[in-house]
Amino acid sequence: MKKCQKCGEEFIQQKGLINFCSLSCRNSRKFNDDAINKKKEATIKNWNRGIYDFKKTALPIEKICVECNKTFLCN
Repeated sequence: MKKCQKCGEEFIQQKGLINFCSLSCRNSRKFNDDAINKKKEATIKNWNRGIYDFKKTALPIEKICVECNKTFLCN
């Protein structure tokens, strides 16, 4: 018997349900305050570094063409 990481109920492990007692516990999106703050800090850090944009999620990467050796931007 193992305790569910979400609700604390004891259950017998099955394929696909190793750490949680049910699919609803496994798929729930309720986060504790520590997880919310950690995600918030990461988002602010990435925003300040310029990774997030309103239309794009990442900055373009400069690459060199193998055939003509010209540089181009790739998303």
